[in-house]
Amino acid sequence: MFIFPPVTGLFGVGTKTVYLIDQQRREPHNPSKQRELMIRVWYPADPSLRSAIAPYPALDTAKLLAKRFTDDDVTQLEDVRTHAIPDVPSLKEKCPVILFSHGYLGSVPALYTTLFAELASHGFMVVAIAHTYYAHTVTFPDGREITTPIEKYADLKKYYYKPDDLAIWVSDVQRVLEYVESIGADRIGIFGHSFGGIVASQVCLQDARVKAGLSLDGVISSNDAQLASMKKPFQYIFAQGTIDDFKELDATLVARYGKDIELIRQARQAIAQVYPESPSPSILPPLVIQGLKHGGFSDFLVLKEHPLFHQNKEAVEAVIGTAPGVPTLQSIRNQLVSFFKKQL
Repeated sequence: MFIFPPVTGLFGVGTKTVYLIDQQRREPHNPSKQRELMIRVWYPADPSLRSAIAPYPALDTAKLLAKRFTDDDVTQLEDVRTHAIPDVPSLKEKCPVILFSHGYLGSVPALYTTLFAELASHGFMVVAIAHTYYAHTVTFPDGREITTPIEKYADLKKYYYKPDDLAIWVSDVQRVLEYVESIGADRIGIFGHSFGGIVASQVCLQDARVKAGLSLDGVISSNDAQLASMKKPFQYIFAQGTIDDFKELDATLVARYGKDIELIRQARQAIAQVYPESPSPSILPPLVIQGLKHGGFSDFLVLKEHPLFHQNKEAVEAVIGTAPGVPTLQSIRNQLVSFFKKQL
């Protein structure tokens, strides 16, 4: 059995899913329907549950990292266990809430369980959004599933994301804000990974209900010019691989990532907006995690120690970097807990 690292806070951790419908919006990908969302919540539970374990809820997405392996190999992942226990009672009736948006395409909220469980063990409620038609798979209570349309991947050569996508995701966050306000939340923060980090910065810029935000390796955005006007505490944390990439020549990056050269230049300019110096006094000095690549801000950082991936080191490190798994994870978790304890 492969068990995720223990949480370090005082509380056990519960998790549950919640179905939301946005009565104010049609679904952009299917205008005959209303926009539907699934969120997964991690929350403080009885301290006696700190050492309890449960099956890992992002198993199908973890298998994406194993796509080069045989089916027999992938079955090894069925032994993964986490410390987030489904549907146990919440210990705290009211606690600070942290919203989360995942990476652009093919991810799911539960792929960041190691981060969310740690925050919940320190007394936060984490509400992670599965952005429908962008998340790898969204499963609704009636059994319907919506996966990422294949044509979205085809667009990645021309866009880091399409112009309308940011507005769609921000509106998703605002619907979830209505939900957390309905359960009494009044101290609310947000963070996200990759495109989700861009969403976090945009929400902080335009929604007074959110008090602070943090971005994990997400900065390529149409809102970069607005960052100088940021009035709320905001933190960027980068992977060393991302920073090192943009020391390369444009042509090298075009060949590596298959992007148009104008996209590469846009990304380079965006990084320069916030690294090495912040554009606003409210934006804290950026942090860089040594040895990490973009995909490392997730449970893959722990799964790299799983025997299946440990035997295929080269394939794994191409995605997440060479940083040691558990120590690097704990460093990231410490940064998140410290930031949100101070700001909320």
